[in-house]
Amino acid sequence: MGWNFLFQGQIAWRVASLVILCVPPVTAVIFVIRFLRGLGPELFDEWGATSITIMIYIVARIGLIALMFMSLQSLPPGVYDTVAWTRFIPHY
Repeated sequence: MGWNFLFQGQIAWRVASLVILCVPPVTAVIFVIRFLRGLGPELFDEWGATSITIMIYIVARIGLIALMFMSLQSLPPGVYDTVAWTRFIPHY
């Protein structure tokens, strides 16, 4: 939802969102390629690549959470308006 909404840190939001979208498939492809090639479980090749992708994912997720809380600092004035819910919910 934040892709086309203008706010401070929009480029960081987009980069972190793309990283979170792409890292799990890349990790799965690494495992599939290694399985199909019949390579043994070499410590750096398999777990090194996996741990690097997991760390990148965690950093991107923490970055999105930080950006979310930072965006609460500059809210538009309309968020403080009180909604008259009885106008929208039919009742008798």
